[in-house]
Amino acid sequence: MDILDYKIRKRNLEIEQKEWDAVLNIAKKEEKFYALSDDQALSEEQKQQIDAFWKKYEFMGKIDYTAFQTFYNRSGIFDPRYVPHYFTKFFIRPFTAPEKYCTAFQNKAYLPKLITGAKQPETIVRRVEGIYYNGDFRRIEEREAIALCMSVLDGGREIVVKPSGMAGGKGVEFFSSSTPEELKKVFRKKGQLFVVQKAIHQHPEMAKLNQSTVNTVRLTTFMYKGKFIPLAALIKVGAPSVRVDNYKHGGCLIGVNLDGSVLPWALNIDRQRISELPSGIKLGEGGFDSVPCFDNVLAAAERAHYDIPKIKLISWDIAIDDENEAEIIEANFGGDLRMHQVLTGPVFGDMTEKILDYYVLRKFKRKRITREFDYDEYHDHIVITKMGTEKSKICVPAQIQGKPVTEVGPYAFAYHKELKEVELPDSIVRIGEHAFFGCVTMHTLKVNMKTLKKVEKSAVNRCYKLDKAFKDKLSEKE
Repeated sequence: MDILDYKIRKRNLEIEQKEWDAVLNIAKKEEKFYALSDDQALSEEQKQQIDAFWKKYEFMGKIDYTAFQTFYNRSGIFDPRYVPHYFTKFFIRPFTAPEKYCTAFQNKAYLPKLITGAKQPETIVRRVEGIYYNGDFRRIEEREAIALCMSVLDGGREIVVKPSGMAGGKGVEFFSSSTPEELKKVFRKKGQLFVVQKAIHQHPEMAKLNQSTVNTVRLTTFMYKGKFIPLAALIKVGAPSVRVDNYKHGGCLIGVNLDGSVLPWALNIDRQRISELPSGIKLGEGGFDSVPCFDNVLAAAERAHYDIPKIKLISWDIAIDDENEAEIIEANFGGDLRMHQVLTGPVFGDMTEKILDYYVLRKFKRKRITREFDYDEYHDHIVITKMGTEKSKICVPAQIQGKPVTEVGPYAFAYHKELKEVELPDSIVRIGEHAFFGCVTMHTLKVNMKTLKKVEKSAVNRCYKLDKAFKDKLSEKE
């Protein structure tokens, strides 16, 4: 029975690994998005520098050189600390922007409730789950929602309708005039989730870059151990006659240094450098050479990020209005960090190794199995996650694959009624929640109390045959 179960577990793990590899290979192809066919190849010396920096992280897989070549060719800066897009997507974001928070936190309709310390565009109407609310989140009927929007239009102010949660400016529409009937059709077409806001009157210097769009600053920030850190910035400039500033709609990207000065060139949609924008504005000395009120942009992002510290890595889209104030347009938890790296170099800069060590290396794991256990392999230790046998006596090894076994994970041995004796090695420092819960016939649990540091609650609940005095000793480690 154990042999058959082991084969099934092994086969399932192999299938899971193949699926993961396939997804990763598809993602790696995205590294070529900013590449050009005549890009200069990396030298062997450059590859050696990349290998030297990333050697510590080989447990996550051999690093791919494609991104480094692309970033080097676009920015003109070679640095082994560039982070490939696929690596950010699969190895950094899961730990810095947990999915369970992202879905709700990134919803435009709810953003004013989450971020209270920074200015945002004035919301006239929002619709959530088909229910209309006004700017103060008071529930209203559709006719009142339309009346509120008409009042703004009749006052000579443009409005913008934004589907909430849609990326890249998709579905955004501007209206300088309308009728109630036309608005009703627009609202019904937008569906269950959208916001209507007053259009921003942007700073005249920002407007010069392209008159048809609100040209925003994309500022990426990081919350590291409770400290706010601005990482990189750029300006997204829209294409002539296009209303949204998204790069994929034909716009340009201008690199911004963290002192607010800008690069003397922009990257157009063809991935080519240009020193003059389609609007005729020249970049650098004698032209547009700095972001107006950039200190306000940094301050607004800092206030906003401290409102949602659960999300460590955020790319903010921030407009600068005609009152010299920064307005938070959007918080992107999956922002494309390549946009920064093709302009101003490695997005994490001097923080790269700290971030990789703290948020990735110590948290990334691979699922593995033996005949007796399922376990998670980390770069420097092993955690037992599940018992894979029906034996009555188990001896957990001190090492697996040359790495110390340091933890028994939550529910790892739970409900195994046949289990009577368990011996844990001296390397065990932690026993997880409900680890042995319901092991009703287990009478012996050998563990070194001197090296054991933490026992989670309920670890030995319903282990009726364990000695009470021993249980009391374990409870002292909770």
